[in-house]
Amino acid sequence: MMVSTQIKNYPAIKKKTSIYKLGIEVIKKFIKDYQVECEWNECGKYFASTKLEDEYKLINFSKILTKLGYENNLLFQNELSKKIGTSFYKIALYTKGGILLHPAKLVRAMISALPNNVKLYENTCLIRWIKIKDFYICKFNNGSIKTKNIIFATNGFLKSLGIKKHYNFPLTLTASMTRKLTDKEFKLIGSPKEWGVLPVRPMGATIRMTKSKRILIRNTVEFYNYKGMSNSELKTRVLKHKLGIEKRFPQLPKDLIESSWSGVVSRSRNSSQIFEKIDKNVFVAGCYNGSGIGVGTLFGEQIAIKASNQNSEQIGLIETLDKPTRLPSDYLLNLGIKIRLIYESLRARADI
Repeated sequence: MMVSTQIKNYPAIKKKTSIYKLGIEVIKKFIKDYQVECEWNECGKYFASTKLEDEYKLINFSKILTKLGYENNLLFQNELSKKIGTSFYKIALYTKGGILLHPAKLVRAMISALPNNVKLYENTCLIRWIKIKDFYICKFNNGSIKTKNIIFATNGFLKSLGIKKHYNFPLTLTASMTRKLTDKEFKLIGSPKEWGVLPVRPMGATIRMTKSKRILIRNTVEFYNYKGMSNSELKTRVLKHKLGIEKRFPQLPKDLIESSWSGVVSRSRNSSQIFEKIDKNVFVAGCYNGSGIGVGTLFGEQIAIKASNQNSEQIGLIETLDKPTRLPSDYLLNLGIKIRLIYESLRARADI
């Protein structure tokens, strides 16, 4: 959930919150049914800022959360630093309801749970797809698939496949994670419990202290070539990650980062998701606007149910959500996104 100060949008926020709750329940049920260990931790999260002037945003957001039934409380620098091990932030809103987990462990557990009649192909890039009579031909580097039914759940790659291309666009994020901190290093920052921090300002950094005593940071968002980032290009982003960690934890060694990566998310103009049938037997779910694993899992489950000509209460609720609004032409869109990202980066530069 992004920080919102618009109480007048309460009905729409309440509906989205219901979707988030359903997503959490889907994950929770899977973990229970398959006895999955993925470091599930219902520890809540912090919306934090280095600017005390953001207090009014957090107070208004607190009012919305309270109305929605989420327990929350405002923390200032001294109390906050005891919780997260850094005095970098001046103010934060702690909210219950947020969950931290190990996404790779969860995904691998989901793959292991696939039935025998499902074949999984990893690292298999879809180049293009075409319709010939009643069949759809999907072309890959090393072969093709001919089928009468397709579910597209490619999220950040929907636009590149020509799917709802006027209603979604990709953004590239890069992140890094440190090696495990030594007991001495962990003690230097107060031995905090696992935590997650989200920025109040859109282009600020997302930071996490993991259960394994590693620091994870994501502080870049770019309108970038989503087809791949070279190692040299990734290294330039990692410099920002290193700086972000050093600013927050100056008492720790400088070269802590162990692994780095990039990934693509999908956004829409009005932060709405895509969930629909776009052709006779073609169904699409995606454009999650960075809303988390729960929403993506929920939509994936429900689009499969819809494609099977079945219905559910969840589908009913999803289909009452606002649809993504049409984007301008690619030229104006590209220009607008780049200008907006520069503007938001300048506003959030202290929190990067």
